[in-house]
Amino acid sequence: MPKSIVLTKIKRLSEQTKIDHWTVKFLGDLERDPTVETEAKVNILLQPFERNTVDSFSNFPDCENSQYRIIKLGLGQLPILNIGSVWYKGRLTATQFGSRANYRIKNSADSGRHFLTAWEKIDRYRYYIPPNHFKIPKSLADAEIVKIDGVDQDGETVELYVPAMVLNRTYICRTSNLTKWLFDGTMIHDMSSLVDLDESKYFQTA
Repeated sequence: MPKSIVLTKIKRLSEQTKIDHWTVKFLGDLERDPTVETEAKVNILLQPFERNTVDSFSNFPDCENSQYRIIKLGLGQLPILNIGSVWYKGRLTATQFGSRANYRIKNSADSGRHFLTAWEKIDRYRYYIPPNHFKIPKSLADAEIVKIDGVDQDGETVELYVPAMVLNRTYICRTSNLTKWLFDGTMIHDMSSLVDLDESKYFQTA
């Protein structure tokens, strides 16, 4: 028999005002939770929208600054918190904002700094991430961003600015258990219960 479909629901996402539709706009930094020592929390920037006003999901909808919400969720939720994902009454849907593009990552060891903050400036007047292009609230100004040099399909060099939590989510934190283990300072979990040691070729020296 086929497995039943489980609809993912996050209670905190269903508690946000009277607006039913939300999208994840940005993943901020971590904060330690004094009440749950084994799991830190990540700051999530949510953007509300009215479904009947959206003609295309290729770009994020317009939003007043006062409508943004920042909530804190346990890192165990990180694998399903994709930027652009659309949530309806706290449930994850199959719809997603944004468009896809393929880039080839350059070997840019000598291209300068790679770790920035969300509001960091190039000079007095210019930001690495222009506020008029992508709004990030002041409370998330210190969130870590990774600058990646890439090449687009036309061979042009581009600079990609990716939240550090997105890289963790995409390449490392593929399961809740692995996510919690990675950020748990005590490192008490058995690695073999989280990682296929044969497939990963992981080994531990004395």
